[in-house]
Amino acid sequence: KKGSLKNEVNINTVIPKVFDLCNVKQAFTLHIDGTLPTFTTESIPLEQVFRNLINNAIKHSDKQNGEIRISATRKNNFYVFHG
Repeated sequence: KKGSLKNEVNINTVIPKVFDLCNVKQAFTLHIDGTLPTFTTESIPLEQVFRNLINNAIKHSDKQNGEIRISATRKNNFYVFHG
């Protein structure tokens, strides 16, 4: 598709970058279980989804610090992310 913003996105690099932006107080740690996938998509909307999910996990935690765990499994032609 001409003008597409899709490109190869390595989630192993996206998640730590997004996590660092969300974890402003440096109170949480990130643990990635296994290797996250690389696939073709629009990176900006995907990063926004991860930013919202990680921000919500930190914001709504009942603790002042903790660990964010993220993993992914493939199901048919899709990836399912777990946190």
